[in-house]
Amino acid sequence: MADSLGTLKTAYDLAKDLVNLADATARQGKVAELQRQILDAQGDAIAANQERLALMETIGKLEKDVARLEAWEAEKRRYGLQELPPGVFVRVLQPAMANGEPIHRLCAKCYEDGKKSILQSAGISVVKKP
Repeated sequence: MADSLGTLKTAYDLAKDLVNLADATARQGKVAELQRQILDAQGDAIAANQERLALMETIGKLEKDVARLEAWEAEKRRYGLQELPPGVFVRVLQPAMANGEPIHRLCAKCYEDGKKSILQSAGISVVKKP
């Protein structure tokens, strides 16, 4: 941006000099230099605009990441740690936070990794013999 302002100042100074030149050859040289400065300023403006667009895209991605993390933090508060025998830990939906959902358990590792993975029964039942 500072380069662009310097280029524009140079172009302005050249334009002022053009007004005072009576020699046609010198005037043509100044016109050519002025055109070069204008093209440089346009190039700087295009580069600055591209950088601005890239920064806006980065900001948009970061805003989405922040929103996703904030939503996960809110979701995490709904679960408490519970130990199932023998020494197996799970995250369980707190009844006060259920909001109509059935009480369920989440994989503790998945939870720590920022994922919500509901544990399912393997369908195995133990039948005790009388």
